Amino acid sequence: MSEKTIRAECSFHAIGQGLFYSCILRSQYNCFSCVYDCGSKTNINILYSEIDKFIDMLPKSRDNNKKKCLDLLVLSHLDYDHINGLEYLLQKLHIETIILPYLTPEELLVLFANSNDSSAFIQSFYSHSVNILLAYDIRNIILLNEDDIKRNENDSSENTPPQKKKILNDKEYINANEISNVIIEAENFDEKKIGDSTLIKIQSKSAIISTDFFAWKFEFFNVSINKENLMKFFDNIQKFLNDNNIESIRDITSNYQYIKLFRRTYVSNNSENYEKIWENFNSTSIIMCHFPTTTEAILIGEVPHDIYNACYLLRENNIKKITTLLTGDTEINLKEYHLNKFTYKDYSFDIGVLSVPHHGSKKNWNVSLWIDELHSLYYVISYGTNNTYGHPSYDVVMDINRSHKILKLVNENKEFAYTIIAKYQ
Repeated sequence: MSEKTIRAECSFHAIGQGLFYSCILRSQYNCFSCVYDCGSKTNINILYSEIDKFIDMLPKSRDNNKKKCLDLLVLSHLDYDHINGLEYLLQKLHIETIILPYLTPEELLVLFANSNDSSAFIQSFYSHSVNILLAYDIRNIILLNEDDIKRNENDSSENTPPQKKKILNDKEYINANEISNVIIEAENFDEKKIGDSTLIKIQSKSAIISTDFFAWKFEFFNVSINKENLMKFFDNIQKFLNDNNIESIRDITSNYQYIKLFRRTYVSNNSENYEKIWENFNSTSIIMCHFPTTTEAILIGEVPHDIYNACYLLRENNIKKITTLLTGDTEINLKEYHLNKFTYKDYSFDIGVLSVPHHGSKKNWNVSLWIDELHSLYYVISYGTNNTYGHPSYDVVMDINRSHKILKLVNENKEFAYTIIAKYQ
């Protein structure tokens, strides 16, 4: 059997405070494209320009009258600085599959109530996210959430719709005919057809998507919001509905006067408590890793110094699979979650590139996990040079430098691009 080569062209784009990451896998005859987050608080026009550059790199559609195709779009979480380029991306591309965290209507209302400075699209997305996505050219919408397993098992209400569940063995795959180019592997999932789209709700902490023509895997992990921290807010929502004779949360988000009143009553007057609630949403960030399944792969950085360091560290650490680990704004702490919690089954991480959580925030940093446990070669921090949050933290930067790793600072003036070349039979 002849040897084949996959070339992964990956980039943390120069967009400032936010994140826009892309990866294009190319073989002799095929191409698979992926984007992880697409937002920036620094300058939306810079983000649009980077999106256009990425689109220029994609292969042309076979039908010249149709949009180019993005195979996989992952929204780690729904903060404005991670999704405010979504509308532009949806307008420009046909998207095969989108993955985002599943949030309840109450949780979406938290986002909606904080979105008064956002665009009309973002506000609509917070209030009716799935309906908004269904209006665009998207084949599969995947909602990733681990909490519904417990909720569905404990809810014996007659109003609870029956759930379609299928428990998979470790090596078993689901090959959905409606999904082109990907195979989904997960422990519990629901699937239904809505028009030309397939809506899939994965009810487990992790999932795998494998491209069907590449020896390459994409793995995902996230956790739900701590509901205890939201109970008071949920009580406020119910009181607001009762006091104003409103039937549902959808009625609040569909009426501008209601949302103004809700913000004034429960957000502005409880800003400190609301800020704590808002921070909880970082925990829903979808962690994504992708890697070639073959053991014959090399990682190439930007300059000869990087290439030398990368090759040396790969050899010294006996790294066989080169993984990229993208963390969104996750708040995972080693005391709460061990590494194997977000590795799937018997796969182990050999990390080449790791995005530092939450733009290098000290609050999201744990040196025991991110350096001592994971041993990445590159540590990438995406931030805006004039941000008001103090990103990246001096302590985080010093921890990485003291570990003799390669630190890459990405902002509106500087990107970080790298290539992984893998060989397989």
